[in-house]
Amino acid sequence: MDPAQIPALPSLIAAPRLAPYLTACAGDTAQAARLYTWNITVSAAFWGPMHALEVVLRNALNAQLAQHFGRNDWWTSPRATLNRPMSGQRDQAITDAAKAAQRRASHPVADDVVAALSFGFWTGLLGSGSQRSGPHLQYETRYWQPALTRAFPNYTGRRAALHTRLDYLRVFRNRLAHHEPVFSRHLQADHDTIIDLARLIHHDAATYIDTQSRVPEVLADRARAVGTGQGTSF
Repeated sequence: MDPAQIPALPSLIAAPRLAPYLTACAGDTAQAARLYTWNITVSAAFWGPMHALEVVLRNALNAQLAQHFGRNDWWTSPRATLNRPMSGQRDQAITDAAKAAQRRASHPVADDVVAALSFGFWTGLLGSGSQRSGPHLQYETRYWQPALTRAFPNYTGRRAALHTRLDYLRVFRNRLAHHEPVFSRHLQADHDTIIDLARLIHHDAATYIDTQSRVPEVLADRARAVGTGQGTSF
């Protein structure tokens, strides 16, 4: 059904949220409703590629850290020092894993904590380790050089450049999660970045995302969806 034919939709969305869509559509309420719907569609389509990249990334990083520190719960090693924001994320993940295990009447294992750690945490491991207050922990020598370089066998660049690309996707992921407008972004470039980063870990990871993603199909259908309402669904 054409969302523009649902009379109460603009008021249900609310004027402040619909405003950027109206601006993009030169005040055409019908097209704004369709663009809003397409924005939901493309946001939903991106969750598949982001899901795959996040799982592949955390598994690759976790495997190298477990090997480097000699234990599956590598975050408990005295040598695995984290800055304050990331140590807080680690502690919260441990707590969440323990609660989840308690609900299923079992004991938490390392994999439970790994799954509870956010994309931001894994991306942060490729950062500098600096923080506004407190010591500079030098993640370059603590994590990158001795371990995490091996998680990206198809990458020969610097840690900082890789972190910048991953952190760019982290911000994009947060926009998707908070239902924000993404229609004005270069979404094809975002999709290419996801595939390129997956390729740095393993060529098969890139192939998996590239062949299974719905994003190219949704991008190609934008003009029809916004112009006529045909094919608008999420």
